[in-house]
Amino acid sequence: MRNIYYIWLTVILFWSCDSKKNEIDIEQNFIKYYGSNGFDSEFYPLAITETSDNGFLMLSSTNVSAFKDISFTKIDKEGKLEWQFTDSTDFKNPLPLIINDGRILFFATHKSTLNAHLLVFNVEDITIASLKEYVEFPYPTSACQVQGGWILQGFDRESQRTLSMKLGSDFSEQWRQKYGLFEDPIQFNSHLDGSNPMPFFCGEIPGAKYFLGTMSVFNLRTLFVSQSDGVVQKNIVGFKYEAGVAQMLNWSGTDFFVVKYNKFGEISVLPKFTINFNSPDIINSQNAEEIPDKIDYEIAQRSRIALKRVVYKGQDAIAFVAETKNKEMLVRFYSVEGNVLANFRYGGNDGVVPGDFILSSDGSLIAFGKVYLAGRIPRVIVSKKVIE
Repeated sequence: MRNIYYIWLTVILFWSCDSKKNEIDIEQNFIKYYGSNGFDSEFYPLAITETSDNGFLMLSSTNVSAFKDISFTKIDKEGKLEWQFTDSTDFKNPLPLIINDGRILFFATHKSTLNAHLLVFNVEDITIASLKEYVEFPYPTSACQVQGGWILQGFDRESQRTLSMKLGSDFSEQWRQKYGLFEDPIQFNSHLDGSNPMPFFCGEIPGAKYFLGTMSVFNLRTLFVSQSDGVVQKNIVGFKYEAGVAQMLNWSGTDFFVVKYNKFGEISVLPKFTINFNSPDIINSQNAEEIPDKIDYEIAQRSRIALKRVVYKGQDAIAFVAETKNKEMLVRFYSVEGNVLANFRYGGNDGVVPGDFILSSDGSLIAFGKVYLAGRIPRVIVSKKVIE
């Protein structure tokens, strides 16, 4: 009986929200762990999506080397594990999923050529196949959907340049661009092995510009580039490879949701920040007069940050995802005015490393991350919370 008591106590502690309204309903919600039989299989949670049977599919990378294997986990709508699949062949270091015309696609690196490949995952027979290879475009670092297609980023260590490529809706190349870095930063090794990921991201100002969180001219930089050819028009500079913009998302026009961190790793959250594109070409992200310091002391230093445009209770919103100092996964929803609509936290003694989340078809918040059982055994964790 004592063992049963401690199990239930752990479950209760593992779920915490901001109000009584968000308490767990054990008939509708669940918290589940998934992992291999081994104790040394590291996971890096990347993306989760709902499947046609109302279950969920998660993409992770796994192992601790610079070339990580591709791993998928499939669960049913009640959280029951259906299968796990790890591909240890030629394709490594996957980027988050792309759902396009009902197909599950993603970019990855070929371990020998280092070229980016567009891969398709077939859920029915649990196989991976390459649809396209992008020659001389090594180390894909981020990808995002934009109007009329996609943006893909990469890094060419040989030429010491970061790369961008515009793809059409059929994933065919429209243009590519290079940005000088002029050195091979050793910090990129820490990004590859997962010990200290760098903030690679991309997005767009619809009808105006693309923006790229990347490396350029000896620093972390956010580049604003032309939609027609990728030429840099403006940039936000960080402090070497130690500080800069961690993530950003465009609300509309010149209004952005910006998250930055300083050289101490402290996170500043600016849910509504206007960028003046008529100002000088370079903005210093570490200058509080140019981009204010609004440090959120709840957030862990150098936390992985994710931003996602969503509809929350009928409102257009942006979800902010981070790791707290209490080792929780925080999902916070912001209105278009920059106000907090709701907070949801998932954590406990074991701690949760943030991965991804979705709002499912039944109105639930499905959060996906990584947990260390007993402080050392890595496992995938999925939490379901019905939003009332």
